[in-house]
Amino acid sequence: GDVYKRQVLNYYPIPWLNFLKINGYSFDSIDDAKDELGEFFYYDMKALYRFSTMKRFMPVRNGALEFLYELKNSGYHIILSTKRPVIRFPHLEKWTKDWVKRNKIPHDELVFIRDRNIDFSWAEFIIDDDYEYVCMYNEMWGNAYLFDGSFDLILEELKELIQKKIMGMMKIEE
Repeated sequence: GDVYKRQVLNYYPIPWLNFLKINGYSFDSIDDAKDELGEFFYYDMKALYRFSTMKRFMPVRNGALEFLYELKNSGYHIILSTKRPVIRFPHLEKWTKDWVKRNKIPHDELVFIRDRNIDFSWAEFIIDDDYEYVCMYNEMWGNAYLFDGSFDLILEELKELIQKKIMGMMKIEE
């Protein structure tokens, strides 16, 4: 459900639910909105949202920049990936690139993907906001962490992982 639908870099679904509220539809969750509005009207409203300034100028989640800069400064190669529907809404590609640039989000690559079933086995770790994908990645590669709204918790887990890796390297060298 919605508990697992927190975007890592912004506050979605809050801006989407606020957009619905401004347009006269108040819901506590995406699931509630889908159930009440019905599939067709829900996706019509979602299309309007995707052309709105609310989508274009979303604030960056507190702690996201600091978290990414810490990873970058530690030598990590950062790939930002998004499932934004850029084929159906081509302007979202430019808007997303502009958003990343405007907010000075550190990264090495920005990837627009339609399907997350791509090979991330080479990645030291993956941070995702979708519980199902985290489970899938962990089943395949064991390198995924669920973003639950707290960068501090993930950073602590990753620091432990990095420390274990460094200790393992030191033992090999001895």
